[in-house]
Amino acid sequence: MGFSIFFDPVEERLIQSLENEDTLGGQVWVNTKGLDQWKEADIAIFGIDEYRGNGGFNSTNSGLAELRKSFYSLSRLSRDIKVYDLGNIKPGQDLEESYNRVSEVTNLLMENNVIPVLIGGSHDLDIGFISGLANHKQDSRVGIIDSKIDLKSISGGNLPVDSHLSKIFMNDSLSVAGFSIMGYQSYLQDSSSVGLMEKLCFEHYRLGQLRDNFEAMEPVIRDLDLLSMDLNAIRMQDFPSGVKPFPFGLTGEEFVRLCWYAGNNGFRKGIGFFGYDQSRDKMDQGTNLLAVSIWYYLEGVASGKDHHHPAIDPDNFNQFKVTLDGKGGVIEFYKSNYQDKWWVKVPVSGQQKDKNPKDIFISCLQKDYQTALNGELPERWVQAQAWF
Repeated sequence: MGFSIFFDPVEERLIQSLENEDTLGGQVWVNTKGLDQWKEADIAIFGIDEYRGNGGFNSTNSGLAELRKSFYSLSRLSRDIKVYDLGNIKPGQDLEESYNRVSEVTNLLMENNVIPVLIGGSHDLDIGFISGLANHKQDSRVGIIDSKIDLKSISGGNLPVDSHLSKIFMNDSLSVAGFSIMGYQSYLQDSSSVGLMEKLCFEHYRLGQLRDNFEAMEPVIRDLDLLSMDLNAIRMQDFPSGVKPFPFGLTGEEFVRLCWYAGNNGFRKGIGFFGYDQSRDKMDQGTNLLAVSIWYYLEGVASGKDHHHPAIDPDNFNQFKVTLDGKGGVIEFYKSNYQDKWWVKVPVSGQQKDKNPKDIFISCLQKDYQTALNGELPERWVQAQAWF
């Protein structure tokens, strides 16, 4: 594939004044003339101005120039990771071609162990993003942060941005093992969508649930391969630049913290930020928040490069066995010797044992271990048995 033909490079004049050794502008490689070293990167950032899936309004993101100015002016990352700004994907002749371009680029980056960071466009572009992941890795897990669960019917005149999850769920070739939906708001949601999530044994957390037990989102995100984030999940007060903002939602601080969780996940494959409309911005408030969110994701990657997992290096973990009196069986917990992070083993039997011959672990909190010690079954452990 001619990789470079998909991209418009970044305007060189935008970078020249920002190439300071103390800022990201002096740390990030930028495609101004050609994509010659992208395979050497740890992370590749790229944008796309594609909003036909949201009704086709005219985007004024101007190639995400304002976002790049804010982003490049931020401080350097704490560790020297290689970040490449590829520029912007050229939208296709139609929406399906744009999906395919995002899929091809995402897949090629992953095949070369480069983490894709996609910015801009409406949320239905995660059809291409998730397709690129599925071509790279079978039985992956995807996280969605959104103010609503976009499960409207594909037919009936619904916009792709409102029905993209329906299209993804119905596509068996995507081979996605599970979804975790976080931050949706009840007043925007019909009960049938929530019922379908429960029927499919997919995790779903209302905004209130997320906020009441925020630290529980860290292990949920730690188990993901890809995180797709609709910026409309952030409240209008903090992020006025959403395509369809709402008065309630995540605070800017909460959103940034979720981004750091996602970057610090040692097995992440990529992240997408969707629904940015620069024309709605006020004094660069939304632009600056998005720039900082991306920075925290990168900083999470930089600070969490040396990760461990009990399925890969069990000698680097302490094992804790809890016998469940009256309930039968033993639950095995594992704590990293290097980080304050916990996992729990999920028992697999029958036909699933043939499909998953290796031990399966899910991320958890120390609180889940304490729950088991008190004779109760940790909720995520119970739900995970339905997944597998």
